[in-house]
Amino acid sequence: MILAAVGVRALRAFAPGNVPRLEQATVNKEVLCFALGISFVGAILSGFLPAWKFSGTTPNDALSRVAVLRPPRQDSAVYVVVW
Repeated sequence: MILAAVGVRALRAFAPGNVPRLEQATVNKEVLCFALGISFVGAILSGFLPAWKFSGTTPNDALSRVAVLRPPRQDSAVYVVVW
């Protein structure tokens, strides 16, 4: 909450003078809580679920599954040299 309030103050200080209703800009607690909740759910889905999926396997099994899903490309060395 403090970081958002500081951000609004910085926005007011550095914004050009022709921005309409900038003095009315405030931090909405409900919107901030909603954004934090969505961020938390996204972190859970992208972090814990894959870890939970592979938690019952050994590292060797997990790596072999990835190798099966993505076969090595034959022309990958050409891209490294050209780029």
